[in-house]
Amino acid sequence: MALIGVISAQAKDPMTLESGSLADLADSSKSVLFKVDYSNAVVHNDGNEYTLEGYLEHRGPDFVADWKKDEEKAYSYLPVRFNQKNKKGAQALISEDMGKYDILATVCLSDIDFGNGGSTFVPFAGAKAGGCIISGKLVITGADGAELAQLPFTEVKGLGHVSETIRLGMSYFELMNKLGDVLKKENKKKK
Repeated sequence: MALIGVISAQAKDPMTLESGSLADLADSSKSVLFKVDYSNAVVHNDGNEYTLEGYLEHRGPDFVADWKKDEEKAYSYLPVRFNQKNKKGAQALISEDMGKYDILATVCLSDIDFGNGGSTFVPFAGAKAGGCIISGKLVITGADGAELAQLPFTEVKGLGHVSETIRLGMSYFELMNKLGDVLKKENKKKK
């Protein structure tokens, strides 16, 4: 019965602390750098599966040409929302150019469904209709590369929007909301 309880608890929580500790993220003297690793991501689109590069090529040369700029825009949602959710703890650098960091938080994506921009025009559809859905794990390491924690996440869905870039960014925004929930839970355990 205990195993069923653990499985059902994990099924309810899109993000869980699988190993390690989030204590360093609670330390306000530390800084965090977020990175996104797309190298093992499978993009699901219209019943097909692609690598990210294959998906961009499938969508057209303008998607390939614009990816760097789109990736940076979507990424910007990560540090901003993390800082909002973790006001009393470590703060994220907005970019790598901002200097030295103490903690590296790598979002290792395994699955991406970029969603559908047309869903935002469906009457009575919810705010998340057509939103981007991501799965993978968040790997937190010290600046020296030593692993501090791993947090798998499943089907984290952001708000819908006509822009694919903003849909991806909103899924990162929601991912940081989930991380904030885990941090809050972990902090309560300490008290």
